[in-house]
Amino acid sequence: MDQKQKEKSRLVFPDINSVLCPKEPIEQLDSAMDDYRKKLIKTGSAYNILYANKLLETQNLLLPKNLISIKGDISQLQKHLAAWARKKGYKFKIIIQKRRKSETKLNDKIRLFLTDMFIYNKDITLDSIMDMLGIRIILCLGNTDHLDDIKICIEVLIEVIHFFTEIKGYNPMKAEPKLFVGFEPEKHPEVVVPDKDLVPSEYKIYIKDYYSDPKCNSYQSYHIVFKTKYGLPLEIQIRTFATHIRVEYIKCKHTDHDKDRYPDPIKLDRKNINLYGYTYVNGVVEDLVGLEKAIDPFTILY
Repeated sequence: MDQKQKEKSRLVFPDINSVLCPKEPIEQLDSAMDDYRKKLIKTGSAYNILYANKLLETQNLLLPKNLISIKGDISQLQKHLAAWARKKGYKFKIIIQKRRKSETKLNDKIRLFLTDMFIYNKDITLDSIMDMLGIRIILCLGNTDHLDDIKICIEVLIEVIHFFTEIKGYNPMKAEPKLFVGFEPEKHPEVVVPDKDLVPSEYKIYIKDYYSDPKCNSYQSYHIVFKTKYGLPLEIQIRTFATHIRVEYIKCKHTDHDKDRYPDPIKLDRKNINLYGYTYVNGVVEDLVGLEKAIDPFTILY
């Protein structure tokens, strides 16, 4: 099958709404995902079987017994960074947000990677998806970005690497491929882009630098993934408060070209989803279980 034939055929995935909209309510989101995995396997497609296996792997990694093992390490990181900032004479607040990737975003990313493997023959695997669990470190340096603020992000990044590798025994992992590249600065004049890569050479293999090379939708941040001593991958994102506001609340939408890369984007039938902890009222999504919105994964431990 040549390139054009592949692009026309695409990949076909079962409708995820078929497991989220049953007559009887679903008590756990994992139960719906178990049913969806069965539908993927039933198709007999090798790509859908890879898809199903990735969903199972993610579910097993994020079991409470695995999450609780790193909860204390994250608390210690917060104290470590506060002490580091005081020693440096910095007075800005450092906020750590704990997040688990939403189920729909995880599924969309799996589909994107499978499409890149199937249509574009990219040398990637689903093992490259390592951002299911993460923390976001936000530096409250001001309401607008400046080059000096981005340099401080690098300082914090290096200190985070020191904490996890030398103190906690975590290992940094080779960065997964960048997504949605092709930033056009003339379309985003408000975005501060360093003239040169600020990441030290010894760390480049591990860090996705979206500050020097933003996504095409102007998204910026520094990303690094560690393999914890418990075997769980943990993604760290570091950004300034000004960047955070821009990328989270002043919508960074993918271009039509990027949307075309998704062979079968998930479109949720929100009005008919029958899941405890999720509702859609007057056009507003309330989501405590992580179907559409990233959640603090450690809340389930209480």
